[in-house]
Amino acid sequence: MTQKLKDNEFHYTPEIARTKAKEAFNWRDYIQKYIDKYVDIAVKDAKFTTYVEIPKPERFDYDETRDHLLYAARQLGWRCAPSSKSVMGYVYIDLFWDEE
Repeated sequence: MTQKLKDNEFHYTPEIARTKAKEAFNWRDYIQKYIDKYVDIAVKDAKFTTYVEIPKPERFDYDETRDHLLYAARQLGWRCAPSSKSVMGYVYIDLFWDEE
């Protein structure tokens, strides 16, 4: 737990620091460069779907990373789903931009 000292000052423990650092990770910024890369290739081939290969950040486990990436992609307006592709150290998601 944290102990309040003054306005917005706390004693940190390693557990609290880890949690707060994970909460501060910007998943939308992280995924955007990979979306740009893979969607650019797909639209040039007249496709309406693609997979996106994203390196798993070291401090996050696979399931946690996948869930954050799917949520971030949806926040950015994409329809998406977990991909069937799998390579160690990467998370794959499928993006769709055809009309629903």
